[in-house]
Amino acid sequence: METGFKTGLPNDAEVSDYKLVDPVSGKKVSSVTNEEGTYTIDETTGAVSFTPEPGFVGTAKGVTVAANVTFNDEEGQPVTVASTTTYIPTVYGVKGSSDETKGKQGQPQESKTGKRAIL
Repeated sequence: METGFKTGLPNDAEVSDYKLVDPVSGKKVSSVTNEEGTYTIDETTGAVSFTPEPGFVGTAKGVTVAANVTFNDEEGQPVTVASTTTYIPTVYGVKGSSDETKGKQGQPQESKTGKRAIL
């Protein structure tokens, strides 16, 4: 997440105080839950995790991530600005299979579809 905040800034810019922005209250928080799932943030690294609700597949609405970015101005004085970016996850569904195999567990087996597997 740090890269998104540092785009166009000097390499020595520092990003800190990562938070999610609650879309209802507008407050800065460490987790947000909506009808699609739950977002959480590591407030030190800015890593965002998304745990979808059961059955949710597709591109989520996303969540706003806020942080403070500190860099030196032309005179070498530190400047801190509040900045935001958006995290938008996509959840891909897994298609179940009714494939079956026969044989002892741990031994090479052939499925109905002809694929070999070791179970």
